[in-house]
Amino acid sequence: MSLQRYDVFRATFQPLRRDDLKPDTAAWIGREIEWVAAWMVDDGPYAGQWACMPAPGSPTTPFVWVPECDLEGHP
Repeated sequence: MSLQRYDVFRATFQPLRRDDLKPDTAAWIGREIEWVAAWMVDDGPYAGQWACMPAPGSPTTPFVWVPECDLEGHP
């Protein structure tokens, strides 16, 4: 199954790179929560991937997104 915009799914945050993490996101590594496929990344190292945001109600910090390649176990 490939992701579509606004799909909600459970996955574990396992970033491939850690050099560009925001300080608050390091605490999420290894946590499984619900995510939403929000928009397609247009450029940079994550171009062509879904930008995923924590689903409403997920225990998270303020606004942050992660590329789908950093989410283990997504559809």
